Amino acid sequence: MISLRLEKRVPEKNQFRFYRMDVQPTLFNEWSLVREWGRIGRQGRVVIDTFGTLDEAHSAFDRKAAEEQRRGYN
Repeated sequence: MISLRLEKRVPEKNQFRFYRMDVQPTLFNEWSLVREWGRIGRQGRVVIDTFGTLDEAHSAFDRKAAEEQRRGYN
């Protein structure tokens, strides 16, 4: 449905990180926000948050995207 991939590269601090998010339907008529983050080139940590409506999932997506962009991801 909707997805985003952000990266943060700061060589002087040895930071090469990614943050990925996807909004996806579940098998039970709900919506999930799938978030993955970690070091570029490696498998990241995955967290899945479930929401009752698509609007709730999109709101969480927008909030999390803004938060990560404030942290230096772009």
